[in-house]
Amino acid sequence: MQSKVCGTSQKNYEAGALQKLETMKKKEMKNFFRRYGEMLQNSQLDIHELDKECHEMINESLDYALTYLLDWDYRINVPKLKKEVHRLMDLKCLCNLVSRARILTEYYAPNGVVLEELIYRRYCSNIVRTDVEVWQEMGFSRSVYYEKKKTALQYMSAFL
Repeated sequence: MQSKVCGTSQKNYEAGALQKLETMKKKEMKNFFRRYGEMLQNSQLDIHELDKECHEMINESLDYALTYLLDWDYRINVPKLKKEVHRLMDLKCLCNLVSRARILTEYYAPNGVVLEELIYRRYCSNIVRTDVEVWQEMGFSRSVYYEKKKTALQYMSAFL
């Protein structure tokens, strides 16, 4: 009789422990998604601020260029130059955004330092490298390299 009571209390204890464990996991997941959401909101605010800064830089650069052209009596094709200046400033803004996404990947992604290094070596370095060269330099197997590359690009796109 006592063994049945012990068995029942043991099962109740196990069920309670499982419920506590599930509750803890749910709280951890909620906390993780809350922190991730806050991080994304902060990133969005930063991106909007960078966008404003880029447009201000474009306007300042165009004002300077137009003043310079006035001094030279419009001997240069102004519409073409204006279009080129816009392209250059947009490219600079894009570079700033990619750089920021690399930094966020490095600090917030799991194993972020390795992922950022992979992105840098493959896409951002002055030395043009193929995938084979990068995975050999980093000491990865082919499958591990492509898994890490996919993960790195997913984090980069999330942070952009």
